[in-house]
Amino acid sequence: MFGFLHHNHFSRYLDANPDVSNVVIWSDGCGYQNKCVTIANSLLQLVVEKKVPIEQKFLTPGHTQMKCDAMHSLMERRTKCDIFTPREYMLAMEIARETPSAYKETEVQFSDTKKLSSDYLKSVRPGKKEGDPKVSDVCAYRYALNDVGAPQILYKLDWMDDWHELPTRLNTDRKRWVSLFTERLAITKRKFQDLQAMKSVMPESVHHFFDSLPN
Repeated sequence: MFGFLHHNHFSRYLDANPDVSNVVIWSDGCGYQNKCVTIANSLLQLVVEKKVPIEQKFLTPGHTQMKCDAMHSLMERRTKCDIFTPREYMLAMEIARETPSAYKETEVQFSDTKKLSSDYLKSVRPGKKEGDPKVSDVCAYRYALNDVGAPQILYKLDWMDDWHELPTRLNTDRKRWVSLFTERLAITKRKFQDLQAMKSVMPESVHHFFDSLPN
């Protein structure tokens, strides 16, 4: 799911900015969230679709402050109030900033939970045997098309290094995004009953949201 949302965000950006010839993404070094095959596969698919190379650079320990930290702080302060539904969270986060404009939110539906019909690769580790570099050693990945138009992924272990091709064979079969679910997931009957019991301390205007939950 996260890979599809990641893909869609940059796809919309490239559609709105057709003159962009290279994309640079700064990420923290969280392996499970950013240095993972889910993100790698989604970015490779984006490169295949848009024909624009993407560099994913990772912050160096001790130098991890980002502009989005201020955004998270504003949102955290704004959401310290009574919130009962996901939509109210979205509204609170949108108005967390007033100048120069409110934040833009993207509402996620169950239909946005998608995955690729097959993966390009199963690992983003730059080595295969004991003693070889690990994912944690990577400071940047580059997703691009090679000289014959096939997708490839390169990596750096040091900012001063040249790019090296990841030692793994990519599955270059044509791919598409497929839905994981055809309908909203149901919660358990026990959880539904517990939420119903909580309505006594909620405004009546939000009761319909909890009544509509599939269970």
